[in-house]
Amino acid sequence: MRILKCALAGCGDIARGRYFYSFERMKDKTELIGVYDTDSERLHKTAEELRVKEYTDWKELLQDKEVEAVIVTSYHTTHARLVTEALNAGKHVLCEKPVATNLKDALMIKEAADKTNKIFMALPNDAYTHIREVKKMIGQGLIGNVCAVDGVFAHQGPLHAPWFFDKSVAEWGVLADLGIYPISMLTYLFGPVDEVYGKTNIMQRERTSLKGEKFNPTVEDNAVVVMSWKDGKMASIRANWCTAADKDLCVWEFRIYGDKGIIYINMNDSEHRVIVYSPYQKVSDSKITYAGFKDCYKIQVDMSDLNIDILEEFAEAVDKNQKFPEDGCSITRQVHVVEIIEGVYASSEKGNAVKIHSTFRH
Repeated sequence: MRILKCALAGCGDIARGRYFYSFERMKDKTELIGVYDTDSERLHKTAEELRVKEYTDWKELLQDKEVEAVIVTSYHTTHARLVTEALNAGKHVLCEKPVATNLKDALMIKEAADKTNKIFMALPNDAYTHIREVKKMIGQGLIGNVCAVDGVFAHQGPLHAPWFFDKSVAEWGVLADLGIYPISMLTYLFGPVDEVYGKTNIMQRERTSLKGEKFNPTVEDNAVVVMSWKDGKMASIRANWCTAADKDLCVWEFRIYGDKGIIYINMNDSEHRVIVYSPYQKVSDSKITYAGFKDCYKIQVDMSDLNIDILEEFAEAVDKNQKFPEDGCSITRQVHVVEIIEGVYASSEKGNAVKIHSTFRH
C-alpha cells in the first residue's frame, strides 16, 4: 500500500485530538504534508510543531499537486464549501461531522462527489468493530424482532471551544456535536428513517469556558429525538450539553429492545462494550449478571483505536479506489442524517412530526 499524502483544513481540537495523533501512528500508510487554518497564529504554531507545510491560502493548498487528499476539520458552517472545492480540485476528501448544516449544502457535496468520482468519506463512521458485530447479530435475529431503541449521548459541553455554542459559527448545537452520532448509528443499523419528531431547548443561558470566560449560548444544548421506521420500530434519542460529565468521559450508550432479548451498547466502557440479555438461548460462554438480569452474555470483540480506524479506512479506500457503500461512510447516508436533523429543528419549531424523504440502500 502506497503512502497517502494529505493536507488538513482546520487546526483545532478535533484535528489535534484525532488526526495529528493518528498520522503519527500510521506513517506506513499516510503522511500529513501540510495544514491550513484561517487563524494565522494557530496555523503557524501547528505547522512549526508538526514540521509540515503552512498553507496561508486555501487556493494554494488546492493547487498543490503533491496533496492527494484533504481532511476537513474546520467550523461546521465551512464544511460544505471546503469539501466541494476540494473535490472539484481533484482531491480525495474526509470530512468531519456534520458534513453540512442544511440539506441543500449536503446535496451540493453529493453532487460534487458523484461528478468528480473521488473518494469521499463522510463522518460519523459507524462501522466500528463492535457496531458491525451488533449489526450482524440483529440481522441474524439474535434478539428477535427489534421494536425500540433508547440512546443517549451527553456531557457538560465543549467548554474548551465556545464557538460550538455560537449559532453564527456552528449553526447547529448539540445535535451536530453529539446527537448526530446516535442518529447516524441507528440509520447504519436499521436503514432509512421514515419520520422524525423532536424538541430542542437552551437550558443553560450562561456558560463559562475552561478559560473562565462568560458567554451566552445561541444554539440548543438539550435535545430529544424520536425516529420511526416504516416497519413500526421507534427510537428515542437524548443529547445534551447539560450533564455533569467531562466530554472525554461522557454518557454514551444504547439499549436495543427485541422480543427475544436486549442488546446493551456502552461506547465508553471497554469491559462491557456489548452485552446481550438472552433468556431463550445461549449466546456465548461469557455469561454474566448485568443490569439486574442473570441471562446476560458479554460479547467478545476486537478492541481497536477508534481514531486510527477512521484514517485507516479512508487511506485503504483511496488505495483501492473503492467508494464507501451507501449504508457506510457515504455522502448518500449522511444526506439522510442531515435531513433528519433538519427535520428535528422543524419539528421542534412547529410541534409536529416531519416526514423524511431521502433514502439509501441498506
